[in-house]
Amino acid sequence: MTRTGQQKSRRAHLADASIGVYPSSGRIGRIPVVIHSISHHALPEMRAQADARDWQVVAEVTTWGQARELIESAQAQGVVTDASDVDAHAEWLDRAAAFLFRVDAIPDAPS
Repeated sequence: MTRTGQQKSRRAHLADASIGVYPSSGRIGRIPVVIHSISHHALPEMRAQADARDWQVVAEVTTWGQARELIESAQAQGVVTDASDVDAHAEWLDRAAAFLFRVDAIPDAPS
């Protein structure tokens, strides 16, 4: 897995903290992400995936426009999504130095 700049920085801060060297703020921030999904039944699984990686969910949105706005305003540094059209958004994510995490195989909601 390729790590983003944000992930590398956070890991470096955690390594420093393990030997007693802390950032000037005194705390190591979590990486803010936005969850993008058009199906509400997938949100708990996507939130669990973000929590497992110690990411801070700042918003849950249903359109790519909303996700892009949060990334470009620096409120989020990555997108957690179950969308299949992620390739269409790779260019602006790359320009914004943001990462994308696609959650696969989320089962349909029970009938």
